[in-house]
Amino acid sequence: MASKRKGVNGGGKGKQRGTRTREIPRNPASTESITAEISGLLENKDFATIEEASAFLSEHLGKRLTAYGRSSPHTPLDKAQDLMYDAWDSGDPQERVAFAELALALSADCADAYSLLADEKAVSPPEAKAYLEEAVLAGRRAVGEHAFDEDVGHFWGILETRPYMRARLRLAQNAMEMGDRPGGIAHMKDMLRLNPGDNQGIRYLLLTTLIEEGDDAGVGELLEAYDDGTASWLYDRALWLFRRENRSAESTAALNDALNSNAYVPAYLTGKKRQPRRPPQLHRGRRWFGSGGVRSWIEGAVGRNSWSAGLASRAAAPP
Repeated sequence: MASKRKGVNGGGKGKQRGTRTREIPRNPASTESITAEISGLLENKDFATIEEASAFLSEHLGKRLTAYGRSSPHTPLDKAQDLMYDAWDSGDPQERVAFAELALALSADCADAYSLLADEKAVSPPEAKAYLEEAVLAGRRAVGEHAFDEDVGHFWGILETRPYMRARLRLAQNAMEMGDRPGGIAHMKDMLRLNPGDNQGIRYLLLTTLIEEGDDAGVGELLEAYDDGTASWLYDRALWLFRRENRSAESTAALNDALNSNAYVPAYLTGKKRQPRRPPQLHRGRRWFGSGGVRSWIEGAVGRNSWSAGLASRAAAPP
């Protein structure tokens, strides 16, 4: 029953109900190390029923998990990954780097170690890129080439794929920092192919980037791919519809959905209120609004006047 390589995300056709992960956690160790411990406990066990497995976990999780599973790593990579959990728990940057370098001494396939060095040791975007490229290669070696054929649609749900996915996202971000926006977009699109459930919240960053690039077709394709009820997604979809077809039954309904999801947004978008310097997490989707690329995208919308009027009417009567 207990296989370490177990997918939990659906990869079927149709709209994806992506996980509403709004920010990428810096330290995944708090939950991921526990998941690894549980995987170790269940490895090579063959339970007849879910109830039997649940009883086993209830008994053993009450004891020290260090007596089971991952506390006795099977491979050098397991040992290296355990060191990375320690690195993420450390509040000392020098200690984190030391843990990462020790992890790489144990296994050159430890993608998270390269990713940490990109963040903590690299002194320039090009140097960070070199570490991140090594991280992606290491992550690919760790999961094996077969995963990219057999496990497409289930990445992230398989624990061993997570270091690769973390490294790939950082590489996408690094590409855009260095001005290679097409490269960053290509990375993000491929990551959504590997994990359409999008536990990492990649779709939000990709949508912002496509809007800034003025890629109407790409924006529409991404918006239609996910049944996402977050406010930023709904406002983006409404704006895209007004841009594409001016006022219509569909675009008006989309704007109403957005307004109902968060009635405070129009005051910011119309300038009645100044946007905060440090937007709260739920305001994250609006960070792109002040960029030149997005302003041009809005100004080019055939329905910009109707869009603005709809926002202004609600901004004039805030909740």
